[in-house]
Amino acid sequence: MQRQPVVSSNIKSIGLEGNVLEIEFTNGGRVYQYTGETAAAHHAEMLKAESKGQYFGRHVRNDPQLQTKRVDQGAAA
Repeated sequence: MQRQPVVSSNIKSIGLEGNVLEIEFTNGGRVYQYTGETAAAHHAEMLKAESKGQYFGRHVRNDPQLQTKRVDQGAAA
C-alpha cells in the first residue's frame, strides 16, 4: 500500500486502500492497518487535522467499527 508522509511527531505516514487505513508510526516504524467502513472518513479527516496524533488517539484508536492488525516486519507471526 502506498502511504504519504505527514508532518507529525507520532505518525510518519498514512495510506488508504479500499476500506483499509494504514498508519506508520514514528516509534520504531510500527505499521498498523485499520479495516472497516469508517477507514476512508478517518483517512480524510486525519490528513486535514492539525495534529495527526491527537486525531488518531481520539477517533481511530478506539473506533469499534475498525479491526486493527499490525503488519510491519516486527509483528509476531
